[in-house]
Amino acid sequence: MTGTGWRLERITCHRFLVHGAAVVWLTGAALVMLAPALSHGASLGPSDLLSAFGLTARSGVVVHNFVSSDQIQVFIPWTALAWTQVHHGQLPLWNPYSLLGMPLAFNWQSAPFSVPSLIGYLFPMNLAYSAAIVIRLVIAGTGGYMVGRVMRMSWLGSTLTGTVFELSGSLSGFAGWSLVGTLAWAGWALAATILLLRGSHRTRDTVFLALAVGLAIYGGFPEGVAMLLLFLVVFTAVLLVTRAFRHGASELLPGVNVAVGMLAGAALAAPLILPGLPVARASARNAVQGYPVLPVKTAVNFVFSSFYGLPLPGSEWFGPQNYYEISVYVGVIALVLAGVALIRRWKNPEVLALAVVGVVVVAVVYFAPLRSLLDAFPNGAAISWNHSLILTTLPIALLAGLGMDMLVVGFWRRRTVALVFAGFGIAAVVLIVLAGIVLESQIKGFDRTIREDSFLWPVGTTAVGLLVLMFLWERLSSAPRGERRHVLGRGWIAGMVLLLTETAFLVSAGAPLWSASSTMFPTSAAVAALQRAVGSSTVGFANCHAIDGYASDLGILPDANVGYSVSEFAVYDSALPAAYYRSWTAATGQQVPAQASSIFCPSLTTANLARLYGVGFVLQTSGGTPVTGATFDRRIDGEDLYRVPGAAQASLIPVATQGNDVVGTPVAVTHPDPTTWRMGTSAESASELRLRLTDSPGWQATIDGRPLALNQWAGVMLETRVPPGHHLIVLQYEPDRFTQGLVIAGGTIVVMIAALTVPVLRRRSRRSSTTQPHHGR
Repeated sequence: MTGTGWRLERITCHRFLVHGAAVVWLTGAALVMLAPALSHGASLGPSDLLSAFGLTARSGVVVHNFVSSDQIQVFIPWTALAWTQVHHGQLPLWNPYSLLGMPLAFNWQSAPFSVPSLIGYLFPMNLAYSAAIVIRLVIAGTGGYMVGRVMRMSWLGSTLTGTVFELSGSLSGFAGWSLVGTLAWAGWALAATILLLRGSHRTRDTVFLALAVGLAIYGGFPEGVAMLLLFLVVFTAVLLVTRAFRHGASELLPGVNVAVGMLAGAALAAPLILPGLPVARASARNAVQGYPVLPVKTAVNFVFSSFYGLPLPGSEWFGPQNYYEISVYVGVIALVLAGVALIRRWKNPEVLALAVVGVVVVAVVYFAPLRSLLDAFPNGAAISWNHSLILTTLPIALLAGLGMDMLVVGFWRRRTVALVFAGFGIAAVVLIVLAGIVLESQIKGFDRTIREDSFLWPVGTTAVGLLVLMFLWERLSSAPRGERRHVLGRGWIAGMVLLLTETAFLVSAGAPLWSASSTMFPTSAAVAALQRAVGSSTVGFANCHAIDGYASDLGILPDANVGYSVSEFAVYDSALPAAYYRSWTAATGQQVPAQASSIFCPSLTTANLARLYGVGFVLQTSGGTPVTGATFDRRIDGEDLYRVPGAAQASLIPVATQGNDVVGTPVAVTHPDPTTWRMGTSAESASELRLRLTDSPGWQATIDGRPLALNQWAGVMLETRVPPGHHLIVLQYEPDRFTQGLVIAGGTIVVMIAALTVPVLRRRSRRSSTTQPHHGR
């Protein structure tokens, strides 16, 4: 091997080891944060919360965290359902257990085609959700590391970037939500955008950006996609305008490549976007008239992790909003280093773009005028822009990484050390002022103790920072002027101490929020009795409310019932069709409040109402008002179960018969899989076949193998005209838009592969032709 080849091999091996070590560090940091919870069981999530509701209630259980209820109520059940369908060889497209069925893949947030979910399918079901959480954190951390390397940071600065972004309060706190499934890709998308704007390998980097955007969309949170696009567009615009101002209008051209990359990413996600858009447009979530901005005072949480307490046993929460909405801690060390980088490097176009996009996102979260502007866009008011708080941590993390490099590599410059020292000094002064305000405040008792304790980590990390800077200053002062560059190792030691301290703070802040158990869905004798009693029938509630799904302490918490394979006429889902509210109003005359968005849990007080929606059983509080027209069946753990005569999933009604309350002739339905209904009909005259099935785009029907038209019935269900005689009718959930999306995504992949490989093949062909010997005559 030549000397040059040997050196290249050493460089390649060194880079591999450095990158590998960074991935191990970032993965290890996520696991260490989750380790206290995982020591109690392998299934992450607040399964203990079910012990406080209905038939899953258990005495003596202390709920670890009430605020994280979405995890057990929707995300864990959807994960289990998708896992079960995939392991039965089915595409996870339909959820048959909520209301009269709901889209699964195309409700977006279930994210069954996302990278974390795909990896989760490789694990046992009780580990699938836990694996997805770890993968989301690692994607975020490695993305931060990647963009740090793209910005030419050292491995230490890049590792700090990845660590801060991955473990920041907003991202790690929301890791159990699909929101992070989307925004975790922000680092990768930003890295691809920066490379593309530099213009060295436009084809490769366009593909890179397309992959990052496409995978972010599959992450499962359309609001997060809007936030990510806003982030990338503002960053790109600032960077291009800055370069154009300095070097001319030609610098604006790479913006076209960024747009192409984003569009290609959308094309890759077409199998989700095309069928998912009609579901989103029909959602009751669109009725939301905007979300208020966060109080500016909550910005103190960039430094503190528990200034307003914690929603945990042994603590309490006394802040505005809920904990996850305002918790964004990155810590003193990250903020000081980010400030240093901004002061020293603000003339760098990429640094300036990071600063501007950070300011814009902060303004979106905390200032009403900009929020009003975004709300004015189509469906903009239906987006909870406060969740973009996650994206404020990425610019901070990147600037902190740059600040780390300035300290580590340039620490022998007194100006650098003095600037960092001043940063920690300012942090100390701010903490002293805040402490004085707390001491003078009217807050008393336990809340005061919690707030005083919240200063421990900020004060501790500030003290470590000051001690590290004093150490460096002493070394600089004692080293001869000509030898200061030769004590570089001192800077790396200081940097490692700061990285370890910052990581310790982030891990200790995030760990208490998590809980785990040995199983996803703890069962009970009462749940087993309900399962045996109702079978595949749908269960409703007699004393629920159309809006407040938590008002009923009956049955199983919606949508946790999905995890027990019990169908309930209740749902908590952002994809809830607004048609359910309209249908309920038409049937009962009860108006639904304008703020209704994601919860539907109606009170079925009569058998007629229950039959209208095909609800076979109704639960009522023991001793409560009987369900009119229903038959008492049994008592289950303090809840009365009523059977509804004549209730059916499908029924035949003579064509001449009018009225939705007609009972009709029940038709037996079989379900070979979640997306298929099979039934045989027999009638002497033409009839209407009424189906208690949600009218969601994608259902197709055949009669004896021939296409059969489906129509809407009762505002939210389906019906079809059936001729006299004996017929076999089959319904299947096969959205044409899903198939079209697969074709578009497949074509995009082919184009991208061709764009990457054809130039390589041409270069090889040219090199081969130039090296062939030429024989003269």
